[in-house]
Amino acid sequence: MRTRHSLRQAFALIALVTACHPAGIVPSRPIRVLVYNIHAGKDAARVENLSRVAGIVKDSGADIVLLQEVDNRTKRSGGVDQVARLRELTG
Repeated sequence: MRTRHSLRQAFALIALVTACHPAGIVPSRPIRVLVYNIHAGKDAARVENLSRVAGIVKDSGADIVLLQEVDNRTKRSGGVDQVARLRELTG
């Protein structure tokens, strides 16, 4: 169910971005979108992996990045503001 909801949001965002182009103007390249569930910044062994997530985001070359399960100073993420940390890591 969450996946469907996330995909709906991604498609809605893509539709919105495409609708913002003036009529008759075609973008020079497709818009690249990355949708990624970072699982609260932990890998399967529950080890923090925000630096790996940042690498994936940077390497993707995406124009729009939609991240799921990003924590902001929660207990499960050790009080880290993950948005701020990812901003630092991705530049």
